[in-house]
Amino acid sequence: MKKLLAALAAAACAAFAEPIEIASRESLATAGDFVHTELTPAGQNIASNLYSLLSEPDTPARRAACAALAAKAAAFDPDKLANRETIALGWLIGKIAEDPAARRFDGHLEEAYWDYFARENFNGLKTYLMAQYKLPGYEGMDPEKLMMNLNLYQNALIHNSPFRSKWEPVDEIMRLVALKPGDAVIDYGCRQGFYADRFRRIVGDRGMVYCLDNDRGHIDFLQKYIVDYDFPNMLATKSTDGDLGLTSNRADVLFINQMYHFVYIYAPRQEQRKLLNSVKKVLRPNGRLIVLDNNPVKGVSGYSLDSRLVVNQLGAYGFELVKRLQLTPGVYYLEFANRKGTDFEKNAADRFGDGESLLHIGSLDSFELTAGGIEAGRLLWNALEKHDTKEAVKALAQYDTIIPKENYGGEYTALAWLCTAKFFPERLDPAWTNNPCHVVYRDFFLNDDAKVLREYLLRKYKLQKVQDMSISAGLERKIQLEDYILFNNPRREEWERTSEFVKLIDVPEGATFGDVGCGPGLYSWLVSRKVGPSGKVIAMDLNTNHLETVKYTCKRFGIGNVETHVSGVTSLNLPPDTLDSAMMCSLYHIIYAEAEEERDAFVKDLARVMKRGGILYLMDNSPVTGDTLPYHSNYIDKKLVIGQLRHYGFTLVADHHFLPQRYLLIFRNDRNSGHE
Repeated sequence: MKKLLAALAAAACAAFAEPIEIASRESLATAGDFVHTELTPAGQNIASNLYSLLSEPDTPARRAACAALAAKAAAFDPDKLANRETIALGWLIGKIAEDPAARRFDGHLEEAYWDYFARENFNGLKTYLMAQYKLPGYEGMDPEKLMMNLNLYQNALIHNSPFRSKWEPVDEIMRLVALKPGDAVIDYGCRQGFYADRFRRIVGDRGMVYCLDNDRGHIDFLQKYIVDYDFPNMLATKSTDGDLGLTSNRADVLFINQMYHFVYIYAPRQEQRKLLNSVKKVLRPNGRLIVLDNNPVKGVSGYSLDSRLVVNQLGAYGFELVKRLQLTPGVYYLEFANRKGTDFEKNAADRFGDGESLLHIGSLDSFELTAGGIEAGRLLWNALEKHDTKEAVKALAQYDTIIPKENYGGEYTALAWLCTAKFFPERLDPAWTNNPCHVVYRDFFLNDDAKVLREYLLRKYKLQKVQDMSISAGLERKIQLEDYILFNNPRREEWERTSEFVKLIDVPEGATFGDVGCGPGLYSWLVSRKVGPSGKVIAMDLNTNHLETVKYTCKRFGIGNVETHVSGVTSLNLPPDTLDSAMMCSLYHIIYAEAEEERDAFVKDLARVMKRGGILYLMDNSPVTGDTLPYHSNYIDKKLVIGQLRHYGFTLVADHHFLPQRYLLIFRNDRNSGHE
């Protein structure tokens, strides 16, 4: 009886949301780079030597050199994330060291893995090494192809590595998944089939393994693998926009390994909803949903997602947590039951909230490109190219249609304003000319026959290819233009109520105010009017192009109390106690999600350069509920911000949230008051 009561109590606890208590400075979710292996000097040395050896003919001397290089790679510590790519390369190097006539493989997938990298005399691998390790010649590669190839090859290299069990408890995971002959299992985010291939051996001819991935390269690999080795119990399909594309009640198990953080942090809200509802549909009642991912671990960089966030989001969709294990210090195992058609599903939303992510970082673009947005961009481009007011009218009509549905706070309103300023300036409120930032904005994009605006439309909407001198120059230019078009948008007041936020920034004349991450300077100018001639605004940014825009605006309009300053990634590069107060606008979500060491150093330095008792104004974007249109790009729940900054000595003194998508938090810098 006691055992029965204990089991019932455990089940009841599992069914309720897990409280999110922020007990330390660590972030609950972090977003690594899209190609996120840290490049260590030792790893770069091995990659560089491998690249050189691959350019030589296959001789006994090359094999001997490869054997020595493979031994070096084998000595790397697999528990360190940065070493895993090098260890995976070590397997390939070891195989290159073998006599081709004697080379053997442990299973079909291992053989296919070798063929994938060895094809065309290792040309694909050499291209990857050149780009990933920035070897001579990589700057001449196409930026978009480079990003796709880096992601594809790194996933193939690490996730399908025959050495994967060195850092992941593969046998234990297979035991926990506990498939049976005849089971139907979905491997979502399967990459190139490391686990899917193991699943097919267990489920047998009566079972089925559905391999789903949104990367065409991974699916092409698996489809060829299935045909080459004739595996009728495997089906590989490209997933799109979160839709699994399978009929209802199809699967006994859905397996998501090292992919849920992408869903939670990166997928747009509608895509998340679509995916989780699709998972709900394709799993049979009481079917198992298995999630493996990374807990935040102090001192370890890369992607992470606190398991409580996963439990709460999935709970809102009626998935009941039935098993939780910590497989390694960093990797957890969560198993859920699909309580379809039960009271649990009916009550899940009440217990777990609406299931929205608390942190969203978005994609490489500020927002997902849509057919409507691309069409509007094309119409505006045609109007500018042909000086055609009819096309401009069509573009404005298109923006009027899509703005309420697609792009809250994004660039659509900015592009519509620029279209109006170019073709119908008489329609604008003349008051815009009183804002120096808006005057400079208009001239920057529309002077010289709208040369810069046309360039931006080409880059953003991929209307034509823009040739750059280098990859880094092209990416930097795109980011600069995107930041500028968003930040100094003359229609920003409409969706942000900027003037109301500025009223809440209470700084006296004569104060020294820091605009941290100032961009092209809209808020720097707005606050400069508050501190007056005897005060000073220090406009800080990593991007020197933005600071040049601030300098130009100040010089052109005689603004003498704004000073530009180049900040660093981990330091503001200012003396202690410089600032009476400071602000950050749409920046803290990035700081929160970045590597622990960088975030920790930056926030500590911010507290150092602010006077004790100084005020920090932090404006950022909020997740929204229901059918409310979310902010166009990144957001972070204010609970995460408040909880984390408390541990750095920042005390919340006011919370203003008069727009669903935006909030202003006001903190007092209480450093040295019992905080770390």
